[in-house]
Amino acid sequence: MFPFRLPYIAQHPDCVLCIVPYYKTNSIDAVDQLLSNIDMFEMPLKITRGERTFCDRAWSWFNPPDTFSGYNLWLVAGGEGTLKTARATYTLRPGDCFLLSMWETNIGEHNPDNPLVVPWLCFDALDSKGRVLPVWRLPRPIEHRRLPNFSFFDELFQRILDRKAEGPGHADEAIMWLRSALSEIAWQDRRADLSGPDLDRSLMIDELCTRIREKPEQFGNMDSLAEKSHCSVDHLIRIFKQHKGVTPWEYVIRCRIEKASNLLRFSSHTVSHIADLLGHADICSFCKQFKARTGKTPSEYRKN
Repeated sequence: MFPFRLPYIAQHPDCVLCIVPYYKTNSIDAVDQLLSNIDMFEMPLKITRGERTFCDRAWSWFNPPDTFSGYNLWLVAGGEGTLKTARATYTLRPGDCFLLSMWETNIGEHNPDNPLVVPWLCFDALDSKGRVLPVWRLPRPIEHRRLPNFSFFDELFQRILDRKAEGPGHADEAIMWLRSALSEIAWQDRRADLSGPDLDRSLMIDELCTRIREKPEQFGNMDSLAEKSHCSVDHLIRIFKQHKGVTPWEYVIRCRIEKASNLLRFSSHTVSHIADLLGHADICSFCKQFKARTGKTPSEYRKN
């Protein structure tokens, strides 16, 4: 049921399957880069192919077992159909997202009156010498999830495809966007496992993080963070670290450093003014904090 241009597609020559690489990141939400049980993407990966396919009425897909290696990441962006894998049979609707094992049998069909639209990517996992890993060394990640609001994920997917289409010179950008897409999958997988108080706490922490990222300078101490969260300082520290892997104050600092980095790169503000904009008491504390986390003083960072 995938739009791929692969020789293994018996009935539809314009259907193909592809997937991509993932690398660690030092983003603010570093804990959100943990890809649930698909942390296999920490190893080197190689993008093989991918596109956005608008399936024609006659489309169908058959992926024979032990014919291909690697994985296929794809999203149902429109239409309806069915997909039978080695693990289950799925009724397809917009928002279904899969990470398929390409060495197993996959059979797809769709409703010709409501044809599928599928952005997809294929990738191989590599060893340290750049060789494709054999099947027996590959993990089997969660195969399926339904993304409630898939427009954001679809946009990330399109960014990957756009960069890939621009050629090898944009490979790093394609990987960067793929990393974001995989992180979104991980976040959705974790969120699906939450319910009741755990879900409420997760939503509260996510909302607080959004506020911090938008205006980190407004949070001068832990008391202001606890006040926004309507809970005690100790309780906030405990649940925030549980969900994000760092303390709330460390998260504020990371957001300030990221915002300062952007201002140093893209504005003409003085270092002193940037320190003031981000709520630092003095330029010395700002410079010390910035260098501790970036390895450079603000002036060195701007110069480089």
